[in-house]
Amino acid sequence: MTQPVPTARAPNPAVAAEALFRYRWVILGMSIFVQTAVASASQGVPPLASFYQADLHLSRAQVGIMTAAISMGQIPSLLISGWLTDIVGIRLMMAAGPAVTGLAAIGLMFATSFEQAVLLLLMAGIGSGIGNPGVTKVVFYWFPPRMRATAMGIKQTGVPLGGAVFAATLPALALVAGWRTSVLALGLFDLLMGVMGFVLFREPPDRPKNSGPASRQTDALRRVLANRSIWLAGVLAAVLVGIQFCLLTYLMLYLRDVLQVPIVVAGVVLAVLQMTGLCARIFWGFVSDRFMKGRRKPIMLLSAAATAVVLVLLGLTQPGISLALVVLLGIALGFTCLGWHGIFMVLVSELAGMRMAATAVGLGMTVSATGNLLLPPLFGVVADALDYHWAWFSLAGLSAAGFVVFLFMREPALKE
Repeated sequence: MTQPVPTARAPNPAVAAEALFRYRWVILGMSIFVQTAVASASQGVPPLASFYQADLHLSRAQVGIMTAAISMGQIPSLLISGWLTDIVGIRLMMAAGPAVTGLAAIGLMFATSFEQAVLLLLMAGIGSGIGNPGVTKVVFYWFPPRMRATAMGIKQTGVPLGGAVFAATLPALALVAGWRTSVLALGLFDLLMGVMGFVLFREPPDRPKNSGPASRQTDALRRVLANRSIWLAGVLAAVLVGIQFCLLTYLMLYLRDVLQVPIVVAGVVLAVLQMTGLCARIFWGFVSDRFMKGRRKPIMLLSAAATAVVLVLLGLTQPGISLALVVLLGIALGFTCLGWHGIFMVLVSELAGMRMAATAVGLGMTVSATGNLLLPPLFGVVADALDYHWAWFSLAGLSAAGFVVFLFMREPALKE
C-alpha cells in the first residue's frame, strides 16, 4: 500500500499573528530613532546658536535664517517625497533621509561663513523632507486606528527626546571641544540611524501596495491637493511648529540675555521643555484613542489656545524671576506647544486614507514647514526692533489666530 507523501505543515495562524504583533513594536522602536535622526538638524543645531553666532559673527536675524534654512530645504522635498513613498515604498526613502541629513551635519563642521552654513542646512532640510513621510507611514501601516494616535505619539517622541538629549549634551560638548565637534557627532548619529532603519524595516503583510497606471497615481495626488481639511490642519501646524522653532532657537538666548540665566542652566530648561513635550505626545495620543473615540480636532484646538496663554506669561517674565518659575513655564510650553505632533500626523493621514497617507503627510508638513521658515527670522526682527517680550506676545497672537482658522476644519469619521 502506497504511503501518502508528507506535506509541509501549514503555519499556525495564531503563532503568525503573535509574531506579527511582536514585530509591530520593533517597528515602532525603530521609527523613534529614525524620527530622531530626520529631525536632528532642527532639534540639534538651534541649541548651539550661542556658539556659532559668536564664531560666525551673526546677528539675531541671521541666527533665525539659519534655523529657517532647514525648513527651506524641507518645503520643496516633502510633498514629492511623500508621493514617491506611496508609489515606490517606505524602506528606501526612510533610510535616505537620515543619510542626507547626516552628511549635511558633517559638512557643517567645515563651514566658515554664514552662506556656507545656510547651504548645508538647506541640504539637511532636504534630508528631513525625504525621510519624514516614510517614517510616519510606517506607523500608519503597522497600527490599527484604535491604537494609531498613541503609536504615532510614541513615534513622535523621537523629536523631543532627541531634542532633550541634544540640548543637554551638545552645548556641553561645544564648551569642551567646540560646536564643530558637536555637529560631527550629530551627523554620525544620523548615518547610523539610516542604516538601522534600512535593516529593520519590513512591509506589513496585510497592507495594500500601490500599483496601477501613472494616471491613477496622479489623480490620487490631485485629490489630496484638493482636500481643504488637510490645508487647514497644515495652517495651524505651521503656526505651532513655527512657535516651537522660535523656542528652540531663542529661548536659551532669552534666558541668558534677558533673564540672566547661565547658558548651561538654560540648556537644562530647554531639555525640560523637550522632555515634557515627549510625555505630552504620548498622553494626547492615548486620550484621543481611548477617551475621545479617535477624535483629533479638539486636541489640536486645545494646544493652540493653551500655547497662546503660556506665551503671554513668558512675555511677562522679568530679570530676577525664580528658576522654579522658569522651569514651570518650560513644562507648560512643552505640554502645549510640543505635544500635538502625533495627533496632526494621524489626522492628515486619516484624511487621505491608507494608500495616499505619505502624500498627505508630505502636503501637511509642506504647509506646516512655512512656519519654520517664516517665524524664526520674523521673531528675530521683532526682538531686534522692539524686544523679546513683544516677540513672545506676537507669537501668542498668531497661536490664537491659528485656533480660529482650525475651527473650520472637518474631521473624518474613524474607520477600522
